[in-house]
Amino acid sequence: MEIPFNGDMTETVAALSERLVGRTVCFPGVEGFEDARVILVEDANYYDGIYSNGLLIEVDTPHLGRVRNYGCLKNVYEDRLEFFPRDGFDIDDTQIIHLNPEREDQFYIRPIESNEIGKVLKLYAEEEDVIVDDHWLHHAKSAFNSLTLAQGAILGVFDYHGDVVGCLTVNLARDLYIGYAHGPYAHLETIIIDEGFQGKGLATSLVKYAIQYCRLRNVTYINCQTENPAMARVYEKAGLARKYTNYHLEFK
Repeated sequence: MEIPFNGDMTETVAALSERLVGRTVCFPGVEGFEDARVILVEDANYYDGIYSNGLLIEVDTPHLGRVRNYGCLKNVYEDRLEFFPRDGFDIDDTQIIHLNPEREDQFYIRPIESNEIGKVLKLYAEEEDVIVDDHWLHHAKSAFNSLTLAQGAILGVFDYHGDVVGCLTVNLARDLYIGYAHGPYAHLETIIIDEGFQGKGLATSLVKYAIQYCRLRNVTYINCQTENPAMARVYEKAGLARKYTNYHLEFK
């Protein structure tokens, strides 16, 4: 269902209400709002101090009960909302609300949060037929913190149930060579799609999302390597070109 966002909040709120009320949504980084169920969506332009695109969302949370939040809607995407909260949540930046897929055959891609590392390790463990232990989890959390501090990310493909069924790591680094010292370069690593979800184009979608993620961070070029013919086709479909033994994309 497409949500219109063209200045007419009456139309936008009606569509959001139809899509969200009764559904479970995710508020990454906001403690206590896991599995929040949407109770109410209203136009909030009549609230004091709220200007255009005012939106009120009331959710029912397992631990905090019912909570209302209102603010200014910033962007509407297929898989998430972005808005500036006025009250309710203890945050200072743009609030992200991830919309879970509505059907079993829908997926969405976004950077994983620190509390979702276990879901990614489970995917890795199934790929390698190993067990996730505390030692691995400890080092994975440390590596994730280092990765995100450098503006890198693990991009996850989420299914209807909120499980991670695919992922890709974007590592950002610096290059002092002439023409590249002004911005980081990116290396795409550890692309995995759960065996039961292969053949749906998710790997190509992941790489395309990664390219946009890098473009927004002024990356100078992307590198990745593969000896797998299927992955080579994925990279080429996403827009990368073979260069020497690597796949390479220059940002002009």
